[in-house]
Amino acid sequence: REVKMNELTKAELETIPVTEDAKMYRGIGKMFMLSTRGDIMNHLDTCVEEESKREESLKNKAEYLERKMKSQQLNIQELTKSKE
Repeated sequence: REVKMNELTKAELETIPVTEDAKMYRGIGKMFMLSTRGDIMNHLDTCVEEESKREESLKNKAEYLERKMKSQQLNIQELTKSKE
């Protein structure tokens, strides 16, 4: 979700003509800070990269936990069969 939001923001900022006197503000928490266009674009790029890495990491963790859960289920099934 945040990746899409950052990409949309970046796309909208690219449509604005580049001028020296254009004031751009970046939201930081509950405040807005005056920034240059380059700073905002760099910030959006790093946010997109970080979120993509985080998403990949979470997918890998989810796959690992699913494999571990299946393995544990098989172990439990084997234990219950051996008790019978």
